[in-house]
This record gives sequence, structure tokens and C-alpha cells, in this order.
Amino acid sequence: MNKIADLAQLISRFAPVSGMSGTAVPRLSLIRADHPSAPVPAVYEASLCIIAQGSKRVS
Repeated sequence: MNKIADLAQLISRFAPVSGMSGTAVPRLSLIRADHPSAPVPAVYEASLCIIAQGSKRVS
């Protein structure tokens, strides 16, 4: 397996269902989306987004 596939597998273990899953690390959440969603206009606190599978569009 390659490193991205390994990362996707680890994330799926800790985020078993669609939506946000908390972790034991303070302020670290995993978000899993199993299908595309409509754009939602919002302003978020500074964050790091790692896409392990699929793609994300930000504007």
C-alpha cells in the first residue's frame, strides 16, 4: 500500500461513520464524508485540511 492509502485506512478506523469524530487529542477532529455535499458559505477558524481520498474544492 502507499502512504496515502495507509492514511485513509487509519482515518476510517478512527472516523467510522460520516460526520465529525472527536479524538483524544485536544482540538483535533476527523471529518469523514462519504459523498459530495453542497457548498456551505462559512468562515472557519484557521485549520489544516488533509484530503486522504477524493478531492475538496475551496474558494
